[in-house]
Amino acid sequence: MRHLFSLNSKKPKLSLLKISSFFIFSCSISVSYASEDKPRYELLLAGGGLQTCSSMAAENCTTKVFDSEMKTEDLYQISQENLKKLSQTQGFLTLSATDKLQINDVILNIYAKYPNEVVSRQGLRELFEKYRGLPLYRSLNDAAYYALLDSFEYRQMDAKGQRKREVTRLQHNKNTSSVKIYQAFVEQAALRMPKEQQVPHIVVITASSRDPFEVADFYVSVFSEAGAETTWLPLDKTYQQARALELNSGDGCAQLRQLRANNNSFYREDIYPNRTALQSQYCQQPEKMTAALIDAQGLFINGGDQSLTLAALLNPDGSDSIELRLVKQRIQAGQLIVGGTSAGTAVQAGGVFEQMPVPMITNGDPEHAMKRGAFANNPPSERCSNSGLCKQKLLSNDLSYRADGGTGLFELGLLDTHFSERDRETRLAIFAAETKQRFAFGVDETTALLVSSHNSTNKLQLAVLGQNGVFIVDRKLGYYFQGVAPGWTARQSIVTGMSHYLNDGSLAEFDRDTGKLSFSVAGAKTTHTTKLQEVGRGIWRNQVRKHCGANESIKWSLFDNDYELAVSDLTEFYYAPTTDHCSYTNVPFIITGAKTKL
Repeated sequence: MRHLFSLNSKKPKLSLLKISSFFIFSCSISVSYASEDKPRYELLLAGGGLQTCSSMAAENCTTKVFDSEMKTEDLYQISQENLKKLSQTQGFLTLSATDKLQINDVILNIYAKYPNEVVSRQGLRELFEKYRGLPLYRSLNDAAYYALLDSFEYRQMDAKGQRKREVTRLQHNKNTSSVKIYQAFVEQAALRMPKEQQVPHIVVITASSRDPFEVADFYVSVFSEAGAETTWLPLDKTYQQARALELNSGDGCAQLRQLRANNNSFYREDIYPNRTALQSQYCQQPEKMTAALIDAQGLFINGGDQSLTLAALLNPDGSDSIELRLVKQRIQAGQLIVGGTSAGTAVQAGGVFEQMPVPMITNGDPEHAMKRGAFANNPPSERCSNSGLCKQKLLSNDLSYRADGGTGLFELGLLDTHFSERDRETRLAIFAAETKQRFAFGVDETTALLVSSHNSTNKLQLAVLGQNGVFIVDRKLGYYFQGVAPGWTARQSIVTGMSHYLNDGSLAEFDRDTGKLSFSVAGAKTTHTTKLQEVGRGIWRNQVRKHCGANESIKWSLFDNDYELAVSDLTEFYYAPTTDHCSYTNVPFIITGAKTKL
């Protein structure tokens, strides 16, 4: 049977722990919860870029639907009180005496002209530039930079004296693929509901953000609008550190404020008093955290920094937290689906495949992948090149990975996101080669890879949903060389492998017994070249679109590298005219880096 439920449907019994916005915001979207014969997936791995109509991203809306009572941007107030707050942070104390004096002088000069002015983040930067403080602003280390932002953040209140919140309006979303992905996750959660339950319960974790409180409103709103009862969980790196201290000395929960500051998150109690109070409550009563996870049918993790995400799911000693153990148990029992976007996807790689540990990608710019390779180090700060404080001889754009992997919920290979749009094919091939992985998966923006592994046939099933596609590297017969061969006068890098690219509606299946990856590709097989127009960013993707169905090699250059897709007799192209997609399987690739003289 098929049932329609609107957002006004209520679950018979609601826990007091649930923070849901679906009682507050009305929406015309209704969700169809399919019958039990619908395919079930344990993971929904989105590639980021889920363009969503919200009060802070009105450009994603079909019409103007927000007013001044909703949060539209982060704001900062220039005041002497906030300067004093900054001077008391440990972030400020990391600066040299000269830098402290300079930043103090710049802010006082700004204040003299603009006392108590409230500005946007861009406006704040422009004021620093106007008063000759931009070089200092750009060179601040992470602790000082975030201390500056947090100390000057302005708490925005509505006419009723309530904190302004970011809200979403999915019914006015320009991008339909983003809505489909949200709804697909809710529908998968609904398949796990007890019979007496009317709407699925989804919990969201926003630990991928330096400030996990900032984006909580967005995710509560978006999944409530998509048809779920939604709870935000205050589970982050700070929480795990506090719990560890609590178990050791009994005073960890009292140190939450200081621990946040240690993690470069300052004065959050001033901006989000209710959410920080909730974290304190959960810290003192951790059974509430596990109760919420037990009650949920879906867990979704936001984008940001996957290292922060993982720190929220592990104990400080690196072992699985009680929360992660519970998540794994509930997935194994078929009671929970886990989803994520960007960092929330990348963090799921881990475990062991074909006797090789599966790492977690943590950082890296594809431009330098062939020149410098990949490093099993903690990722450097994105700002470290500006501040000159990059550690371990790494550059801010170097490729880095966590050798021990992430959660291990996805064991088939590496996971990468924002993929075609950021030309990440090179970095994924290098990551796979240097970590000796057979498979690596790159998920495009506004696209999701759905994964089902728990079935009686010992086969893992994959499905692609969304606007773009999923890129797959198979290095079973791949070759990798980086260095100097005998007799050479220059350093050379070469990486080869097999590539596949699947668009919306395509399926793949990996047979654990035979080690074979097979496909069911959406669209019609094409054997003659169809020249499609470029779509968005992504050189590799658009090169293939210009040669969809080609029977000869496709070549181009990028990042001082030479690329060749050596089309073979095994290669198959598929064109789907309704979506204008070009998918392909079994396309050998060769990437050759520029020679560097010794």
